[in-house]
Amino acid sequence: MARLRDLADRLRAADPTVVDGLLAAVLVVVEVGGAFLIGHYTDEPPLTPLGVALLLAGTVPVTWRRRAPVVVWAVVGAATGAYGVASLPDPVFVGAFVSLYTVVARCPPRVSVPIGVATAALWLFATAMSGDSDLNDYYPAVVLASLAGALGVLARTLQRSREEEGRRAVAEERARLARELHDVVAHAVSMVVVQAEAGAAAAGPPERLEEAFDAIADTGRTALAELRRLLGVLRSPGEAASRQPQPGVAQLEPLVESVRRAGLPVEVRVEGNGRPLPPGVDLSAYRIVQEALTNSVKHAGPARACVLLRYGERELEVEVVDDGRGPRPGGTAAGGHGLAGMRERTALLGGELDVGPAPGGGFAVRARLPLELSR
Repeated sequence: MARLRDLADRLRAADPTVVDGLLAAVLVVVEVGGAFLIGHYTDEPPLTPLGVALLLAGTVPVTWRRRAPVVVWAVVGAATGAYGVASLPDPVFVGAFVSLYTVVARCPPRVSVPIGVATAALWLFATAMSGDSDLNDYYPAVVLASLAGALGVLARTLQRSREEEGRRAVAEERARLARELHDVVAHAVSMVVVQAEAGAAAAGPPERLEEAFDAIADTGRTALAELRRLLGVLRSPGEAASRQPQPGVAQLEPLVESVRRAGLPVEVRVEGNGRPLPPGVDLSAYRIVQEALTNSVKHAGPARACVLLRYGERELEVEVVDDGRGPRPGGTAAGGHGLAGMRERTALLGGELDVGPAPGGGFAVRARLPLELSR
C-alpha cells in the first residue's frame, strides 16, 4: 500500500503530458490488440493497416488531452467515427471514452454538454451504419457516453471542492499570520517607543541611559526572532522553514520583564495546578497577555498591572488588569486590531473574552479558554 501511495504521489508530481502519454500507450495496446484478436479469432473482418491507423488516431492524441481537450476530442471522435463505418473488427473505443471524460471534467457545461450529446449521437450513427446492428447494439453508445459524462462531472466537482478547500486554508493561514504579525510588531514597537522616550528623558548617570538602550536592544532582538519564525512560514517550498517553537505561557517571564523595563510594574500570579497546555491554548494565552500588556503600556499612563493565570479542571482563565486611566473617551482601546485578534483567538478555541473598564478604575482583559475542546 505504501508503494502504491508513493507511485500515486510521483505521478501527480510528474509532467501531465508524460503521464497522459503513458495512458495513450496503454490505450494503443488495448485497442489495436483487441481489434487484432477479434479479427483473428472470430468471424469479424480482419484488422487492416487502415484500421490500425484509425485506431492510432483515436488513441495517441490522448497524450495532449489536458492541454487541448476539445481538439483531442474532435480528432479522436473523427477517427472513431471513421473506424465505426468501415468494414473492420468491432472496436473497443476506450480513447473516445477518455477524451469525452476529459472534456466534461475540464470544460464548462456550455461546452461539455453539447459535446456529450454529439458524442452519443455519433456513436449511435456509427452503430446504425454498421449494417447488421439490432436494438441491443445501441445501448453501449448511450451507456458509455453517460458514464463518461457522469465521471467527468464527478471529477470536476471534486476538483472544485479541493480548490475551495485550498482557498479557505490560505485565507485562514493569512488571518493567523496577520494576528501573529500584529501581536509581535505592536508589542515590540510599543516597548521600543516607551523605552526610547524614557531614555531620552532620563537625567542621571550614564549607566541609566545605557540600561535604557540595552532594554531597547533586547526588545528588538526578541521581535526579530519572532518575525523570522513567522516569515519562515512564507518561504517557498524549496527553502527550509524555521522549526523554532511558538511562544507559550512558559515564555511569559521574558515578556513581563520587557514590560517592566518599559516602566509598567507587573505582578504575575498563578493559581491552580500548572500543567502543559494544548498548543492552541498555550499560544493564545501568551498572545492575549502580550496584547493586554501592550495596551496597558500605551493607554494606562502611570499604573501597575497584574497578570493572573488560573488553571481549572477544564479551562484556563487569563486575566490582565491595570489600575491606570483606562481607555480615553472615543479611543480605540476596546476596538482596535489587537483586541479583535484576541476575540478571534478566543472564539476559535470556543472560549469567552471580556474586555472593559475594571472596577475601581483601569482596564481589564479576562479570557476563559477551554482545555478539552482544543485537544
